[in-house]
Amino acid sequence: MTEEILAQILICLLLIVSELRPFILSNKVISPEKDALSVLPFVAFLISLTMLFTFGLGIINIVLVILSLILFLINVRQFSSLLSGLSGTSFSPLFSGASIFMFILTLTVFGAICFSLPFSLSAKDSRKAVQKHSELLKGNLIQGYEKTINPFIKDTVKVTWYIPKDSDEQTPICLFIADEYINTHYAQPLLSTLAKKGLNVAAFDFSDEHKFHTKPFFNRIELYKNPERKGDTEKLMLQAKSALVALKSADKVFVLADGAFKEVWNNLEDEYSRMVEAVYNINTAENAVYGYHDGFANFIQLNPIECIFLKIKPCRDKLMNELICAKAVKQFGIQKKQPSATDTQTDTDENQVPGTSGETTDNTETITNDSESN
Repeated sequence: MTEEILAQILICLLLIVSELRPFILSNKVISPEKDALSVLPFVAFLISLTMLFTFGLGIINIVLVILSLILFLINVRQFSSLLSGLSGTSFSPLFSGASIFMFILTLTVFGAICFSLPFSLSAKDSRKAVQKHSELLKGNLIQGYEKTINPFIKDTVKVTWYIPKDSDEQTPICLFIADEYINTHYAQPLLSTLAKKGLNVAAFDFSDEHKFHTKPFFNRIELYKNPERKGDTEKLMLQAKSALVALKSADKVFVLADGAFKEVWNNLEDEYSRMVEAVYNINTAENAVYGYHDGFANFIQLNPIECIFLKIKPCRDKLMNELICAKAVKQFGIQKKQPSATDTQTDTDENQVPGTSGETTDNTETITNDSESN
């Protein structure tokens, strides 16, 4: 289960508790202390806005923002009473009716989220953890890239690293750049599966005039309107070169290519292609993957509701990620390390997380996949 779906479930739960307040609290006149739950719609609204900036635009995310905003407006009077410390407030029949209506809408959205739960998206061995951390880079192809903490700088690049637990300085690096239709967040199950097989995976998100989280959504809308739409090859070529420059500490990198990037990596200039050890193209004629939609990574599993609107057939193949990663590792010629006795006994040692400048970061998190949940 991804962080996005967890956030969506949390918002729904906050909304449901708030909507049930008129029926949970038995007395008709509620003191401010007893109606402290009136703050929940405001909290849900803030979380939904944060989720838009974190995970990007999507149908479910937009609906949750609208629902939480409407419920907050319905509860403005109660929320104001709570803040001002007035003697009490009441639940009118109109307020109770509006709460029932919002409760039905929220349950509908919650059902859609449950339908979207990513069942068994990653490798079977979900017990072995993968470390994940993100960093922001600023710069360009000519001057190179350096770390920054300001996401609003033009030409900012977000790099998300997926690091196997037994990673060391000899662990090879695999580069992945999201196609125009998704953020790399929607490739997380695939990339974490690949990392478990012995690769440090670097996933790049390139900003487009500060449209980190909105551009992919509108690109999907354009694809719906024009199924023959082609990506901007020149822009994608620039992104591929920039990613290689950003990985200046790596002599050789492997590449996992998806969507329009398959053509880009095949036509890379010699100056940059010398940095690439091997390229694996997902879902080609030789490496066909049933149910895979080019350029969408795990989006079709993580967002089946939006895929229905986009007229893309959702796929729940449990072995899709494992199949792709097994073929990729085979083409790369990489053999997964066998854990030593020391590694087995000691799990508390922290591995150095490779970055573009060889520094370590503190904002790491452990990813565990839900392949055994069903």
